[in-house]
Formats: sequence, C-alpha cells, structure tokens
Amino acid sequence: MTTTTERAPAGGRLGGILLPVTACVFALLAAVGSGLSGVIYGWSWFLPVLVTLLVTGVGLSIPRFFTRSTWLPYATGVVALSLVLNAQFLGDAAILGVLPSAAAWGGFWNLMAEAQNTVQHEFVPVNPGPGITYLVSACLGLLLVLTDWIVVRARNPIAAAGPALAVLLVPALLNYTSVGAWCFALTAFFFALLLAVSRRALRAAEEAENPAVKARGAAQNSASRGLGRATVLGSAAVALALVVPALLPGFTEGLFPQGSRLGSLGKSNGLNPVLSLSSNLRQQGTGTVISYFTDASTPPYLRLTTIDSFSGDRWEPEKYNGGYLGAVQQIDLGQEPRTPSGSTGPLFFTTVISTHDFTGPYLPMVMPAASVLGTNGDWGYDPNNLTVRSRSGSSTSAGEVYTVRSFNQDWTAEELRQPVYSPPQVLEKFRELPASVPRVIQDTARQITRDATTPFDKAVALQRFLRGPSFTYSVTAPAEHGYDGTGMEVLAKFLEAKSGYCIHYSTAMAVMARAIGLPSRVAVGFAPGRATGVTQAGEQGGPARTEYSVAAQDAHAWPEIYLDGSGWIPFEPTPSRGIVPGYAFDPSAINVPESDPEALRPRATNTAASTPLPTASATSAPAPQAAPRATASWWESLDWGHLLWAASAVVVLGVASVLPQALRGLQRRRRLSPAQSGTGVRIGAMEELLATAQDHGVPARDSETPRAFAARLEDGLPEPGRVAVRELVRDYESARYGDHPVDDGEADASAQAARERVTAVERSLGDREGRLARWRARWAPPSLWRGGRRH
Repeated sequence: MTTTTERAPAGGRLGGILLPVTACVFALLAAVGSGLSGVIYGWSWFLPVLVTLLVTGVGLSIPRFFTRSTWLPYATGVVALSLVLNAQFLGDAAILGVLPSAAAWGGFWNLMAEAQNTVQHEFVPVNPGPGITYLVSACLGLLLVLTDWIVVRARNPIAAAGPALAVLLVPALLNYTSVGAWCFALTAFFFALLLAVSRRALRAAEEAENPAVKARGAAQNSASRGLGRATVLGSAAVALALVVPALLPGFTEGLFPQGSRLGSLGKSNGLNPVLSLSSNLRQQGTGTVISYFTDASTPPYLRLTTIDSFSGDRWEPEKYNGGYLGAVQQIDLGQEPRTPSGSTGPLFFTTVISTHDFTGPYLPMVMPAASVLGTNGDWGYDPNNLTVRSRSGSSTSAGEVYTVRSFNQDWTAEELRQPVYSPPQVLEKFRELPASVPRVIQDTARQITRDATTPFDKAVALQRFLRGPSFTYSVTAPAEHGYDGTGMEVLAKFLEAKSGYCIHYSTAMAVMARAIGLPSRVAVGFAPGRATGVTQAGEQGGPARTEYSVAAQDAHAWPEIYLDGSGWIPFEPTPSRGIVPGYAFDPSAINVPESDPEALRPRATNTAASTPLPTASATSAPAPQAAPRATASWWESLDWGHLLWAASAVVVLGVASVLPQALRGLQRRRRLSPAQSGTGVRIGAMEELLATAQDHGVPARDSETPRAFAARLEDGLPEPGRVAVRELVRDYESARYGDHPVDDGEADASAQAARERVTAVERSLGDREGRLARWRARWAPPSLWRGGRRH
C-alpha cells in the first residue's frame, strides 16, 4: 500500500505502460474537438488541430521512455505544443520555421487579435481563419497536457471528464444541433476506453515502480468485474441517449446531446447578421430587444446591413476594411430618392429608435434616411451597403436613443412597371453570380417568370412562387436536414425541401432574380414588430407616433430588386412573416397558416417606404391596424425557457452533489452484505475499513501489512475507534489466513458486527481529522474513484 513514488523506473518500462493512456487522452480530445464543427465552418480547421494534438502527445510520451522525472514530460509537452503552433501558423516569422522570435511574437498577438474579432463580431459558424484555428489548436493542446496530468499524476481518470465537457459546452450552447450524435458517441466511447485503460495502466505503473506491490488474483478479478459492469452500464446509457430521442416524439427539443437550445445562460440581444438569424428566431423569450416610435402609416423594417455578393461558400455582408466612413449626422444617399408622381402623403416620416440592450457593431436604421440625430457613439455611414457601423470599433448599439427622418415613398404597381433607363455599369455588381449556380435555380427562375413582361412583374412572380402553398416556414427544418445557413448548395436543397426561414426565402428570390437579369441584394435586420398601444405626440402639431416592440424572433431578411426609375424596391417572399408591400400584394398567393400565435400574418399596406418598405397606392388593399396587446399576466411575461434551464441546472447540480455519497453507500452495503459468505463479509469489512480511512485522508501504503496499517490508523483515535480497528483486522486475518473457514451461518452476525465497527471507526476518524475531512468523506470520497487496496 505504498504511496506512488515520484520517480519513473529506468529502462523505458513506464513509457510503454503509460503510452496507451496518452493515446486515449489524444483520442478523447480529438473527439470533443470535432464537436466544434458546427461552431466553426467546414472542416479545414480540424487538420491543424489533429496535428497539434498528435505532436503534443508525442512530446508528452517520449521523455517517459528515458527519464525518471515526473515533471519533464509535461514540460516537453508544452514545448512541443509551442513548436508545432509556430510551425503551422507562424512559420514565416519563426526561426527555422519553428523557434520563437520577435517577429513570431508579434504574429502571435496578431492571431489573438484576429481570434478576438472573430469571437466578438462573427456569427456561428464562424469562418475558419488562422486566428480562431490557432486559438482552438492551442486550447485543445493545453487541455491534452492538463488531462494527461489529471489521469497520470493526480490518479483521477474520472476527473478527465471535466476538460472534455468544457469543450462540449461550446457547441452545446452555441450550435442549434448541439454536439451531434457522432461526436457525443465518440466522446463517450473514448472516455470509457480511457477509464478502462488507465485503471490497468496506473496499477501496472505502481507495480513497475515498486515490485513489492502485486495485486492478488481475486482482487484483480473483482476489479475487472467492477470495471466491466461500469463499462456495460456506461455503454447502455450512451445508447439510450442516442436512441431515445429518435423514438420519443418531441424529444429532439431537449438540451443534450441534440435538439433546440433553450437559450444560453445570459440573454443574447445582439444580432450577428445572416446565420445568427436562426439562433435569434429560435430564442424562446419574447422580451423587447428594440423599441421605436414612428408616425409612418405602416411600421417600417429596421435595417442593419446588406448582402450584395453571392459568391463563395457563405454569403455575408462585405467586411469593413477601415475605409472612410462619413459621420452619420451627415448621411448622404448620393442622390435624393425619386418621389412617386402620384404620392399624396408627406414627404418624410420620423422614427425614434431605442436600442435598449441590443448590442452589435451596426446601428438599426430606417431607409432611405434623410437625417440621423441624437446618436452618442462614433457612428459612420457606409453608402456602399447602406450600413451605419462603428467607425472606431469601440461603439456598440446598446443604449442608443436617436431620431431617423426617412423619405416616405408611395408606389403603385403601375408606376413600378414603367421603364426608365439607368446606367448599367452602376448595377453590374448586383447581377453577378458565380459559375457554380445550380441549374435547378436558373431553370426554376425562368419557368416561373416566363409569362411576365416587365421586371416588376417578374419580381412579383418570384415572390408569388415562394409564398405559394407548396412552401412552408420553419426555423427547425434546415438545421435538422443539413441546409441551415447560406450558399448555393444550401439554396438548392431549400428549393427541393421547400421549407426554411427568412434567409432562405430572401436569398432564393435574390439569386433567382439575378439568374433572369434583375439586379438584387438582401437586406438584414428586423421586421416591424408589434404595436404596444402607447402613443406620443408628434412634433409641431405633426401626426402622433405609435410605439412598436421588436423581439429577437423578429430578426429578418428580405430581398430588394432594382427597378429602373424607382430604385431599390423591397419584396417579402417569406410566407407568414413580415408585411407584404401593397404594390406586390396578391391574396391568392399568400401562404397564411391556420394559427398565427406571433401575430405576424402578412398584410397588404396602403403605404410603404421604398427602402426597406414601399407602400401601396390608395387603390391597394388596406392593411388592418395592429391591435394593442393586452397586458400580460406576470406568469405569461416570464422567460420560461431560461427558468427551465435554471431549474434543470439546479436539479443536475443537486444530483451531482449527492451522487458520490449515494454510490459510497451502495458500495458499503455491498461489501457488508450478509448475502455473501462469512469469509466474504470479513474480507469486505477490511476493504471498507481501507476505503473509509482513505476518504478521511489516511490512505493505506502498499508496503504495509494489515497490522502495520491498523497500528498507524489507531494513533490518536478515541478508544471506540481503536477497538473497532483491531477487531476488524483480527477478523480479516482469521478469514484470510485461518486454518478453519468461517461458518456461513455466521454471515448475518458478522455483517451486523462489521457495520457497527466500521461506523465506530468512521466517527472516530471524523473527530480526529476535523470538519474538512468529514465533509470530504461524505461529499467527495476519494476511494470512490481512486480505489483502495485489496488484500
């Protein structure tokens, strides 16, 4: 029962023994790392991660074949990690491609700055740039070193689950499909394998370091049986976690390992454009993200930014590279928007926007804006994509209250059909499509617009097709069937499945418009939201302003088609969402579900802003006014998703806190069960004595005999404890080495006596070792995972 020595044996035996342990740690970290595939786009980042883990593991293992040092393997592991990171990411700046240098140090900080920018501003899944790939590789490499130390030096293989769960927590919270079934199964498999391999390897390492330590055959068989039972139970639990969600209806909306998120621990109000639309739409809470007062006859859309390029694997707003941005107070659209000839309403309307906790680098706007007043941050206007963004990078949209004065344009379908010449070179970039456009997109666009004669009629035909009865709105179908996000392949799958959310419908209409020669782009922001019933007086006797509340679920994307003479005209192809412009209103084509709990039925309008919301003429179908919502009861206003998350966390923590105590109780009852023979009871009582002593900080030493251990344990114990220790050791020696076997008829009496003696020793040890030892023995017993000596 000797304590593990701090030296490795010569001759490389320890290296060979512990090599399988390090290999299992490598496989475990590689498995959990693969779960980040939904957080980082694609798989190009995974090869550098695997190389980093492999080289770090080799750096850990090689010294164990040549040295007795316990700290040198971890030092060489960290050095190997540093060198492989330099070779993969900083090879041009490092000395000989691997050694640190001043230039490499500067490159390191550049990578960290890039990773920070990715984490703060990009949406999930983020681009696999060098910065984020370096960060993931470095973190997983360090976790490999830490996990190996936990298993090999701390002798606590179960605690290796901590680093693995820390990595899995990232996709579990950020990715809609969580870590995925394969990643979960692989992680569980390699963790179970690590437990099995480490149990044998650590025991073999102890025997190699101290030849006097030899586990007896019966003890080894018992340990193997216990490990086998644990492996079977663990495998069954993994199988149930993977099979049950597929068999039970509605189970896929759970938290782990797959299903919709209930939301993160904090409230996420910022909108990262494009792909984060899905996470915002899936949020369970209905709290206000943005509110605004407006005197517009129809509530406007709030625009954040624009997507005008449909090349590459993913479509996103053009990145800002530090070019000139004019102050938002001097906003300039380049030319005043054209006013419809038949317009009878006011030239402008005013919107006062309050961003509350909405946080992001973009400022919500109502376009086309004539002026912006009252902003506090350093905001600049980018006329290339109609974006108001932070000029210094330090401003965020949270807490802003500002006034936007926008042009009010009333269009009719007749006016939009009138052709007016526009310079083609200005619009060329908005007609560009990559060569990889699937043929189904082009064929579909031509087929559904074959009877349209004007660009406006072609745009209306595209909208009518997407709002037709064959398409359905769903925020879950794309994630469940593998076409969530953007890209030509995603778009082709969407047209085949005919189910998705706003980003699919808007990009589908924009790409099909370009396929038939119409300039197009996609705006990203928020739908108008809902009226709160609150009004405020207008300025200088102007019309009263109505307040609207915008929630995270109102995150939206809509296409805009450029029509000669009219400019950029928005459309609404997403069924059952947003507001259909009056000039494009077609009751026969609108797909409205039977129930619409979010009050987002499409409505025809009598006015609309050209960008983002045109309005109809007086002859268009009138829009019903949004009715004020009744004051919700206090229980209806609660965020039940987050409450359920908190309740689940409390339950999990409660179970986790009592589980070690419960398992130790079961272990004690099994060892002292009268169902076994009288000899078995006495041997089990000795094992329980060893475990109880270990739980109170007095582990047995491998070189000690039972009597020597008892003599050391008795020192300082109260009299009842000393007597109990002597009687337990006496009974054990009698059962193990006595000439006459213990009568099985004495099992009941032996079990009762053993329970009383172990309890007496436990109380005496608690009195001697103090409150901390008693707490550890009850809530975190070391014998449960480290195992005690078996005689």
